[in-house]
Amino acid sequence: MAKVIKVSAGEVTIAQNNGELITVPDHAIDFVPKVNDLVEVYKTDDTYIINKAAPTNHVTTIHTGKKPVNKIAYGLLAIFFGGIGVHKFYAGKIGLGILYFLFCWTAIPALVALIEGIIGFTKEEVEPGIILV
Repeated sequence: MAKVIKVSAGEVTIAQNNGELITVPDHAIDFVPKVNDLVEVYKTDDTYIINKAAPTNHVTTIHTGKKPVNKIAYGLLAIFFGGIGVHKFYAGKIGLGILYFLFCWTAIPALVALIEGIIGFTKEEVEPGIILV
């Protein structure tokens, strides 16, 4: 990737990865260049083709089999309503939610849900306010 390092009256200066600087007229570029824009530079004969590079600041999601949920909502649902499996339904784990509900009379799901709620509050966030469960 090359980078726009200077935009002046009628000219754009681009630094390539190999350290080479090229200067092209701004009318030869199909977008409005700004300093620090990442660009792709192609050369054909004596002409440069400049394309704006796709932004790289997007979040890439890797499927891990876990669902992203709101940290506060999950923790509170687990602590207050976890005995009947509400937090599992919220996380999209319907089978476990039904299992918690069927065994709610034993109080075991409530104890497990309390622990899960505490773990949920202490989990590292993948995005602000979001955890994977």
